[in-house]
Amino acid sequence: MSLKVREAAVELFSRQGYDGTSMRDIAKRSNISVANLYNYTDSKETLFWTLMKAAVEDLMHEQREALSHETCSAARFVVFAYTHAKHHTTHAREVVRLGNTPMESLSPDRADKVRAVRDEYEGMFRAVIGEGLKDDFLKTDHYVLANRAILQMGVGISLWFHPEEVLTSESVANVYAAFAMAIVGYDSDAHDRTCAAGTECVAATTWMKWAPGR
Repeated sequence: MSLKVREAAVELFSRQGYDGTSMRDIAKRSNISVANLYNYTDSKETLFWTLMKAAVEDLMHEQREALSHETCSAARFVVFAYTHAKHHTTHAREVVRLGNTPMESLSPDRADKVRAVRDEYEGMFRAVIGEGLKDDFLKTDHYVLANRAILQMGVGISLWFHPEEVLTSESVANVYAAFAMAIVGYDSDAHDRTCAAGTECVAATTWMKWAPGR
């Protein structure tokens, strides 16, 4: 897909919403004819789906890359929460409009595919939480609700975040990761006794520096 078409579509879907954006709008913003736009996509819905799928796949790629460097289950939880939060400070337009378009705006087939992509990402995080619970580093009886609460809290960052001298992407992501640790009942004593890296593990250092109340 042409970069200018992609950028125009993301901008317009972000500003006007899916229902409020037409193919003519996208063509005009891309500085091409409507007929030429159909060389890139057969419909507005297909274009939206392509962008939506790419946005989630980019985030999942970031998560897999971050997780690949950690073996401790608590550390894997922390880097997932951190990456989730940081991504939402830098991809606000894609998240707010592309990721949260009402399903009734799409055909049943496309709506099912969007749900499947969202469910895959949610399942990825649920598996990470499960690892921490198995190792007894995380302790919650409500891990399904915790999973959804943490993910939705991250999406919310994209609604208000604006980088400032103090409130940087990194600082927000670190505090968010510590909040997430509190939600799932992170047990610092159990972790520090068992984890090979001990207090040098990213889970321990994040908790010591950013935990609520510190």
